[in-house]
This record gives sequence, structure tokens and C-alpha cells, in this order.
Amino acid sequence: MSPTRLILVRHGQAHCNVARVIGGRRGCTSLTEHGRHQARLLGDRLRADHTEQPLTAAYTTPVPRTRETADIITDALALPIPTVNDLREPDYVRPRPWLSGHRRRSTTDSGDRCCQRVVTCCATSATPSAFNL
Repeated sequence: MSPTRLILVRHGQAHCNVARVIGGRRGCTSLTEHGRHQARLLGDRLRADHTEQPLTAAYTTPVPRTRETADIITDALALPIPTVNDLREPDYVRPRPWLSGHRRRSTTDSGDRCCQRVVTCCATSATPSAFNL
């Protein structure tokens, strides 16, 4: 059995990134044109890798900027990318400014709980059925 290869992808540039706002699910609007361009470039790169070492599964979070990035990559790979709620980031109560060096808790989901949820989700299995889709 060959080893599992895990590729983590960050979403393309989003409007909330440009506005320097931590958007979360509630404050995320969409990708900027630059972010869509970044996602297309990544899709091209993954397609080239896919011909050498095929990807067997891909997943995204329900956050709009990640779903939009996944949709663009889906076009390049012709591989469905289902949304998995447990892979989501911490859920901020409301959008807020990004403050360098300051940590304020205004989230219904602590960073520790978020990390544990994501690790558990990934460790459960590499099959779509494990993610309760």
C-alpha cells in the first residue's frame, strides 16, 4: 500500500482579506478577482500533479471563499469536492478587524476545539463516507 499524500490548500484572496477583517462564515463574501486567478493557477498545478499521481479525494469547508476556491479547482481536476462541515475554521460570532498581536475571543468555537474537530475528521478515514456527507 502506498503512503497517503495530504495536500492542504488555503483559499484564494477574499474580500475580507483585503478589508483586513476576520470574516468567518458570517462575514465572508467571496473571492476577489485576484483570488479567483490564484485558484485557477492552483487548479492548473494540481491538474499537472494529478496526471502523475492521481488525487482520489478532495474536500472543502462551508465557508464561501473556500467553496468558491474548491469550485474553481473542481473545474481543473474534474474531481468532485464535497463540503465537509467539520473541516471549518473557528466560527466567529461577528466579523471583526484583524488586529496584529492581539487575541480576542469572540468565537463560539475555540481554536483548540477547532483543531481537535479537524484532526478527528481527517484521522477518521480517507473515504467520503467517513465524513458523513
